[in-house]
Amino acid sequence: MARIRAWSKRNGGGGAGGGFEKRACPRGWERLKIQNVLNDVESAVWRDFVDLGGRAALRLGLARSLGQVYAALYLSPEPLGLEDLVRDLGISKGNASMSLRRLGEFGAVERVWVSGERRDFWQARDDFRRVLHHVLATVLKPRLVSTAHQLETMQTALKKGEGPASARLVFMKKRIEKLQAARKKLGAVVPILEKVL
Repeated sequence: MARIRAWSKRNGGGGAGGGFEKRACPRGWERLKIQNVLNDVESAVWRDFVDLGGRAALRLGLARSLGQVYAALYLSPEPLGLEDLVRDLGISKGNASMSLRRLGEFGAVERVWVSGERRDFWQARDDFRRVLHHVLATVLKPRLVSTAHQLETMQTALKKGEGPASARLVFMKKRIEKLQAARKKLGAVVPILEKVL
């Protein structure tokens, strides 16, 4: 099975097994060991896609490792186990396990049985409508509600200000009102997206 493995300096380099390449790798990956099947183009695309997955997760306010795990599973033609993800991505076992659990809650991955293996294996689902629906319901909507409460608390505190309003206070009120209006518009779009999905 073709695998891309994180390879650190403490493991040495070159030597038995060969096939090591020095190249610029995304955040913290010092080397990649390419096993037989993956060529330069495939390994470059794999690294870029995993990095893209990590950055996309961060933009959603999720852990980078969650996006990396999904990206690695999505580009793998075969199911991967926890140990495979730890090795291939260079992340901790705890990070990989937590990411798989959260991705399972989103409906983005599923556990599969592999004949002759006792450990769990996972594969990515490619039903993006289902995944996006779960992300909307479990990530975006709760954060919008939380943000609404926080903004309302701030607006109440600003209204209670005694004495003449300073220029800074007026500015802060306007900015928070503008943010609240944007949050309401986004909140109105979410139910429409849920119906579409």
